[in-house]
Amino acid sequence: MRVELDSGSTGARAVAPAAFRRLGRLVLSAACAFLSLPLALGGNTADASEVQQLMVKLRDSRTVRATAVSADILDALSASAGVSLEHVRRMSGGAQVFRLPGVTTPAEAEAVAQQLRLDPNVELAEPDRRVQPLLVPNDPLYSQQWSLHDAAAEIAGANLPGAWDISTGSAAVIIAVIDTGFVAHADLDLMARVLPGYDFVSDSFVANDGDGRDADPSDPGDWVTDTDVADRHSQCGYSEYSSWHGTHVAGIIGATGQNGIGVTGINWNSKLLPVRVLGKCGGWMSDVLDGARWAAGISDPNLPPNSNPARVINMSLGANYPCSALIQSVVNDIRATGTVVVAAAGNSGADAGAVAPGNCAGVIAVGALDRGGNRAYYSSMGSTVALSAPGIAKSLYNTGTTSPNPSPQGDDYGYMQGTSMAAPHVAGVASLMLSLNPSLTPEQVQQKLRATARAFPDGSTCTMSLCGAGMLDATAALRSAANTTPPVANAGANQYAQPGATVTLSAAASSAAAPASIARYDWTQLSGPSVPLSDSQNANLSFTAPEQSGVLSFQLTVTDDGGLSSSATVKVQLGSGEVAASSASGGSAGGGGCFIATAAYGTASAKEVVQLRAFRDRYLLTNVVGRAFVATYYKLSPPFADAIRPYSTLRALVRAGLTPYVTVARWFGVSNSEVAAD
Repeated sequence: MRVELDSGSTGARAVAPAAFRRLGRLVLSAACAFLSLPLALGGNTADASEVQQLMVKLRDSRTVRATAVSADILDALSASAGVSLEHVRRMSGGAQVFRLPGVTTPAEAEAVAQQLRLDPNVELAEPDRRVQPLLVPNDPLYSQQWSLHDAAAEIAGANLPGAWDISTGSAAVIIAVIDTGFVAHADLDLMARVLPGYDFVSDSFVANDGDGRDADPSDPGDWVTDTDVADRHSQCGYSEYSSWHGTHVAGIIGATGQNGIGVTGINWNSKLLPVRVLGKCGGWMSDVLDGARWAAGISDPNLPPNSNPARVINMSLGANYPCSALIQSVVNDIRATGTVVVAAAGNSGADAGAVAPGNCAGVIAVGALDRGGNRAYYSSMGSTVALSAPGIAKSLYNTGTTSPNPSPQGDDYGYMQGTSMAAPHVAGVASLMLSLNPSLTPEQVQQKLRATARAFPDGSTCTMSLCGAGMLDATAALRSAANTTPPVANAGANQYAQPGATVTLSAAASSAAAPASIARYDWTQLSGPSVPLSDSQNANLSFTAPEQSGVLSFQLTVTDDGGLSSSATVKVQLGSGEVAASSASGGSAGGGGCFIATAAYGTASAKEVVQLRAFRDRYLLTNVVGRAFVATYYKLSPPFADAIRPYSTLRALVRAGLTPYVTVARWFGVSNSEVAAD
């Protein structure tokens, strides 16, 4: 099927003959080349934020199912964009990657994308931004692997020793590392624990292995030379040795523990899936998105099947880029498979909301802590950060400065720091949680990680608004993962209160899980005259009864330290009288205000007594005359109730006398089901 675009304001639609199309493209290309000349001559200092590709999705994806895009479609899109576009490849999910005529700024690329979005045949269009591993220079003075130590020994330690007593990982859980690939290392058992991954780097220069995409996810090295930096189109900022970034991240998550050599990872038994998306000078967001979808097991006819879908995906990378509709759609697709997505928050020291994909909804974005529990100076911050974890770790490395040296001679260990190191701490703990309880959803994993995070220490530069819910606590998170039974809330008995009197509602709660404890109480008023609730997050709620009649209804929600919660309700009747009978849980017990009826039937729990109380609450206490009658009754009836209570014959006579009133209560719609819910 051919795509035809609006040819002008008249609304006519036409397709130019091939010769004219070719001539038009030549003219357009020449114009674009001329317009881009100042950019090309602007010097040899490359900026990693510069753009040379677009990601475009057409509304009718059937027109571009093939790997190649037809000349008609390319001409039409180039005309809409106002620049000559070159088709690069098809993305997983149906979008396409197009190359611009030259390297341009993000603002200029966004302007071209905006022109494309005006085309009615285009669903999405956005710049394909350069993605970088989130790594900053390390500090070698930190002692070995303090980041994994227990909280008693290390303020910001991830508290793994207690967690390892609960689980060291399940072989059924797979963690995908979306990064630079792996190199062989004796402390990472490639034969037993590393699954066949894939190399998604489509740009041969970035790939640095002689080709583009292939089935070999090993890391050939990502070193950068001065020549690379001098080449403007490379977008390399500075020369550097190979980082072995993906191997280091993989080691934090899963270096083999208890093997008597080197370091230990967080998870000792789960499988690792290497997905290579980064190389020389970073990589492209389009490759990252394709690799992430594949890692989650999402099928695509243009990609090989992944028979080992990951339950956790770690992305220690990012780009200064908003969470666009396209990126968010990929995250949504991944989470729909039940896969947890963890990403680095960013190393700009600024707003993490500007760093994708960590700024997308549903992604667990991780900030970095220093050893004292402060925000690491480089860590991005803000409302998109879910929690924070240690930002420096000693992990696997290779002695090669360019290409890797073979294992075991080339095996090495080294420190790196950055939110790239913080994210795999959280991904590793998430994999232990799923090893313990595979039924957890991505939402539950994120909730439990946040709910169990330790508070930042006094004097920390971190606050919840800057660094997320707190500091990663692996032991508490695993205890929470094992606990699936919510606490039991009890808001106390219903009661009466005189206007102007001080009312105190007392909460009680219990948890079925021994390690769990109640972390929070929340009171909410559901109905009745408004009451200020200044202490609404305390176990006991006190307030002054308003100078009005009616019924106040409150809900208590209790939440344990694993994020599980339950609720109960309690009512306060405004006015004089005996304490109300029904309990917060809905049953009936004690008192009730119907003195004579209670004495006659022997208990306030009798359904007749409860029906009379419900009739009183609905039809008498809601008007002036009724309230006056009830007040007089409360004043005169107690002595009579005391008189009949000891004599069974008198109680039987009173019950007979009350029968018409009970019948009236039923006639007015006070049913047994309503009584049960009172």
